[in-house]
Amino acid sequence: MKTFAAWLDQSTPNAAVPVHAEDVLEAIDCGLERVVAALNGMPEEVRRLPDKVLGRALKERGLIHAVAIGLEVPFAGLPLRDRLDAGFHPSRFRVRSVEGFTRLEMSLTVDFLNAVFAGLRVPAGIEPTTEAIKACLSAWMTRYVFHTLSHQRQEITVVNYQDHSGISRLHADFEADLESIVDVIHAFGLPLSVEGVSPNAEVLRLVQRLACCSAFGIRQSMRGPTTVDEERDRWMRSTAGRISSRLVVENLVPTSVIVGVATPRGVPVIINNHCHVVGKAVQDRDEIADAIVASYREHLHECDGCRVLTHAHLEVVIERLRKI
Repeated sequence: MKTFAAWLDQSTPNAAVPVHAEDVLEAIDCGLERVVAALNGMPEEVRRLPDKVLGRALKERGLIHAVAIGLEVPFAGLPLRDRLDAGFHPSRFRVRSVEGFTRLEMSLTVDFLNAVFAGLRVPAGIEPTTEAIKACLSAWMTRYVFHTLSHQRQEITVVNYQDHSGISRLHADFEADLESIVDVIHAFGLPLSVEGVSPNAEVLRLVQRLACCSAFGIRQSMRGPTTVDEERDRWMRSTAGRISSRLVVENLVPTSVIVGVATPRGVPVIINNHCHVVGKAVQDRDEIADAIVASYREHLHECDGCRVLTHAHLEVVIERLRKI
């Protein structure tokens, strides 16, 4: 907490839910502990532990120094857009092997912390209490880290972030959004499947909790007006995210989800290299997700080889966590 003293002093309680700056830092720390539990191959019984006891369990297993977290203040002389892009993410973000375990090291920026704090909200279906919102933020932070790690595997970092834009960046986010939600569910010790079995209630609640923070929406609003192309790309990414979440919750974990530009026929959605098209009259993202889940389920039922490939891919994604 001492490292973050200046930020703590300038923050105020969130008006919607009684959450203070100290609560935000505690939730972030819990989220990082959840990540290192997965990176270090902790068994399911450890990963299923609640935030309050997970840290103690990690220390008992020799992972007392598995998380190193600091604070940085982006250079005030940066142009606003640069500060909102590169400066929003930590300049120090890495995982490395230390004394036989994997260590996560990162420095959060003041801009990022302020946006997280301002963007806190109670997701639908979640009890509006301080402890509940802290648990939600912890899960959200876990996903943020896994999303960033996915980009690092794509060789997208804070250094070359500006070099990736347009369709290539959009597709990178499609992949990172899907991988990170799979990683989060695994990190909480919950089951994942490609077989389309009945949804797991715990997985559904966990995914609901991820909607607790609009930090990146706040950053987007600070950038100013968006272009038509940016609006289109944001809609495509948001739609792909809805589809990915629904498929994962429905135990239909795919290898990839790509939303294409709408055509006269409708909205093309490519899952595992197979194209599904939702009629042009349907524009609501939830309705599109509903239609795609039904279409993909039918396709999977008719394709035994698809289930074999998606199961193998899921195993690779989970195993890759322990090889970073």
